[in-house]
Amino acid sequence: QLPAGSAVGSTMVVTKTGFTEVIVRISAELGITAEYFNQSLPLGGFTVDASEAADAGWAISFSRGEAKGTIDLTEPVPGISQAVVRYNVP
Repeated sequence: QLPAGSAVGSTMVVTKTGFTEVIVRISAELGITAEYFNQSLPLGGFTVDASEAADAGWAISFSRGEAKGTIDLTEPVPGISQAVVRYNVP
């Protein structure tokens, strides 16, 4: 589930490999968005493997069983975050 005020910008699914990428804009500052994903992923049964500041943003890696993913967060406009969510389900 995404936070209120979110909009999915684009989605790519490669069914042959199980790779998915989703770009989401979120009406929240970067820190609030990072906190949201850090709290919400475990509620969805995922493990947050790493969560740390990255070049001009925040990087989160997560997993559940063999499924692995990353979330790269930036704040392209003040008060609006962008999440690039990539995951692979083999």
